[in-house]
Amino acid sequence: MNLYTEKKILVIGSINHPLADKCISWKEMKSLPDKIPYLGDFHILIINLQTLLESDLDEKMKKVFDKMREEINEIIWANTSIICITAPTIIKMEYSISNYDWCPFNLYFTKKEGESFGKEDRLTEIFPKYSKHIKKWSHFLEKCDLGKYKLQKREYAKILITSLLTNLANKRLAFAVRCEEYDTVVYVLRKEKINKIRSQSILFLPPTTEISIEEAIDYLLEEIRGVTKESVLPKWAENIKIYGEEELLKKIKEVEESIRKLENELEKYKLELSELVKFKKLLTTNGEELENIVEETFNKLLGVEVKNGPKGKEDKIIIDPDTNSEIPVEITGATYSIPERKLNQLIGRLVDEERIEKIKCGCRGILIGNHYKEIELKERGRPFEPEVIKKAEVSKICLLSTSELLKAVNAKLSGEEDKIKKFIKAIFNTPGEILFEE
Repeated sequence: MNLYTEKKILVIGSINHPLADKCISWKEMKSLPDKIPYLGDFHILIINLQTLLESDLDEKMKKVFDKMREEINEIIWANTSIICITAPTIIKMEYSISNYDWCPFNLYFTKKEGESFGKEDRLTEIFPKYSKHIKKWSHFLEKCDLGKYKLQKREYAKILITSLLTNLANKRLAFAVRCEEYDTVVYVLRKEKINKIRSQSILFLPPTTEISIEEAIDYLLEEIRGVTKESVLPKWAENIKIYGEEELLKKIKEVEESIRKLENELEKYKLELSELVKFKKLLTTNGEELENIVEETFNKLLGVEVKNGPKGKEDKIIIDPDTNSEIPVEITGATYSIPERKLNQLIGRLVDEERIEKIKCGCRGILIGNHYKEIELKERGRPFEPEVIKKAEVSKICLLSTSELLKAVNAKLSGEEDKIKKFIKAIFNTPGEILFEE
C-alpha cells in the first residue's frame, strides 16, 4: 500500500483537484486570511508559484507569507512534507517581498530558457508521470541560503541541497532542500559538529511544459496517492447507444427538473424567513443598524412614516398618522437600562417654541431603546428607571422599549390590527413608558 494514500494533502495556488483534501487559491489566501488552514494539519503541501503574479505581491500578501513562513519553519521538523512548483524569482521592492518569502530559506532563481538537460535525473524516479511532461526549462536555481530560518532544536544550522534534475550547465532545475541543525564542541585546533538532526525536505520542481500546471498537479496527486485517474469518454461516444441509456437519461432529466423547482422554492422560503427574523435585531443591536430596523418596522410593517432627522440632531423624525405632526425620535441601545442622558438629549431638541407649536399630538418626542442588549430577553432588567419615566412624563416624551415594539411586530404579522391601531395611538399620545397590550 502506498504510504501517502491516507495522508492529508493541501494544494495552495490551484483549485479543483479531487484527490486533494483541500485547495485554496492565492486570491483566497490574501482576501480571507482568517480562512487559511493551519499548514501543520496536513502531511503534504503542494505550493504552486506559477499562479502567483507580481500584482499579488503587496502588504496583504506579505502578512500571509509571514504566517506561512513561521508555520513552515516549524512543521518541516514534524510530519509535513512540501512540494513547490517553481517560478522565476520576483522581487517587489515597494513592499520588500519576493514570491519565495513564504519559505524560511532564501531562494533566487535566474530567468533563462533552454531545452537541454544534464545526466542527473532523479526526478523521473520520484514522479515519473510529472517529469515526462517537462521538455524545456525557463529558470534555474542561482543561490539558496538560510534566509529567515529560525533555529528550532540546536545551536547552529546549515542548508543541505540535493539535485534531482539539472540542465546541461549543471544548474539545478529540480532539487530537495532540507535544514541540518547541530551543536558544536571545541577540541584543540578544531571544532566538531555533534547532535546533528535533519528536517523534512522541501522539494522544488520545475513547471511542466507539455501540459497545464493544473493537469500536472493532478498527476502529482495521483503519484502521491498511488491511484490512477479514470479515463473520460470522448465526445463522439455519445452517439453510441446502450440499452436502457435513454430511459435513465429521461429519469435523470426529470429528477434534475424537480431539483431545480425545489431549489427555487427553498430560496423563496429562505428569503421569506430572512425577512422575518431580521426583526430580532430590535433586541440584539444598536447604533445605525438599530436605527435602520426601527425605521423599517414603522415604515414597512406598522404603516407609520419615519424619515431621517436633521443632520447632527435627532436620529429620526416620526409622523403621527392622526395629526400629521412631526415628532423627533432618539434610538439607542444600552448594556443596561436606557440612560437618562439619552432622554436629556431628546429634550434638548425641543427648545424651539415654533417647533413645539406644530406638534398637535400628546407627545413631543419618542425615545426608543434596546435595553440590556447583550442579555437574553427573559433575564433583562427594566428598560427605563423610575426617575427617567417621571421626567419623560413631565416633558411629554414617550418611552418605548424595542421589546414592546417586537410584541407589536408579532401582533401585526398575526393580523391583530385593532391592537396595532391602539398601540400606535398610544405612542403619539402617552407621555412616559408605554407597553403593548397583549
